[in-house]
Amino acid sequence: RNFQEPICLFGEGPAERRDRLKTILARLEVEQGISANEVVAATVRQQLSAPVTADGDDRREVFYTEGPEQLKQARLFIQT
Repeated sequence: RNFQEPICLFGEGPAERRDRLKTILARLEVEQGISANEVVAATVRQQLSAPVTADGDDRREVFYTEGPEQLKQARLFIQT
C-alpha cells in the first residue's frame, strides 16, 4: 500500500507476493537510491508516530443500523 501497488494480485500466492515485493524494493533502490532497510525504518517510524484517538482506543467499532421488523422475522424463519 505504501508503494501505491496492489497488496495481492489475483491468483498470486505468498511466494509470488514476496518476489514482487523484492522487485519493487529493488526498483526503488535503483531509481531513488533508497535501500529496503530505509523504507522499512521509515514505515515503522510513521506507524509509531501515528496520532492516537483522544481516549487512546484505536479499535474499529462495528457500525450497523437496525433493519425493519420484517427482516428480523425472515431471519428468524430461516434460522429454524
